[in-house]
Amino acid sequence: MGDNAGPDRSSVEVKALLRKLDPKSGSSHKDRVRLLNRFRNYAEGGGRGGDVTTPEFYDDDLPLLLLGSQSPTALYDDELSSMHLYGLLQACGCASSHDSKDNHQLKRSARNAMNLLKFLVCDFVDKVKGRPVPLETDPRTGQKELNGFAHALCCCTATQLALMKAHLHVTGENDARGGARDDCCQVLVLLITRHLAENGETPQPLGIDKLLPTAAARKSFDTWLMQNASKATQKAVKRAKAETDGKKKKEKKKEKKSKAKQLSKEERR
Repeated sequence: MGDNAGPDRSSVEVKALLRKLDPKSGSSHKDRVRLLNRFRNYAEGGGRGGDVTTPEFYDDDLPLLLLGSQSPTALYDDELSSMHLYGLLQACGCASSHDSKDNHQLKRSARNAMNLLKFLVCDFVDKVKGRPVPLETDPRTGQKELNGFAHALCCCTATQLALMKAHLHVTGENDARGGARDDCCQVLVLLITRHLAENGETPQPLGIDKLLPTAAARKSFDTWLMQNASKATQKAVKRAKAETDGKKKKEKKKEKKSKAKQLSKEERR
């Protein structure tokens, strides 16, 4: 796409999307769906056939895309600091205006937002003149590096990831407001197995309870995993779970020792 697909153009596209993701911005369902589809088309290189070169993105624009005003980028951007912008995660978790305490439902456009998120973090491939740019393999882990969108998502904290309300996508009914279960489950597999500390380097697998706070959602995810994921993926999720469970036990043991030591000191006094 030539010079028009440079990182400056990508910044314009990211901000154009974010300005309309919040329903309170005055955007309609059709507006949001159109902009989500437009961004996917842009990220894919504009659908120009076999000679497509995908656009470049500034590193700072990737967390901005995901988190909107909650990203550090927005705080230091003169244009954005005074605005309240939904990121893609908030768009995934946007509650329906018909929602109530007893009837948790998503906006219809939340499904489209999750469709885009899954594409960006699981399916997106950089291309130069139609040829995929191969991802490097980490010699320590044997895992392929993450694409830029996936890396930005995997660096998000559990609190930030809760914005997408994955539990509503996973347990929603098969209707327009029920979310995008299959896409959401694929995103969850990525987060469970490849999550990173905020430094962007240290592996930090997330427990499923951090991503799915309800028992019904966790059961639905486990069912999806058994029915749809490969044996290798199931094993990877199981390993990540064992690692997070091991860390929890160590933390509890450390906390118990600390309390015992404190109690011993108080008894000496």
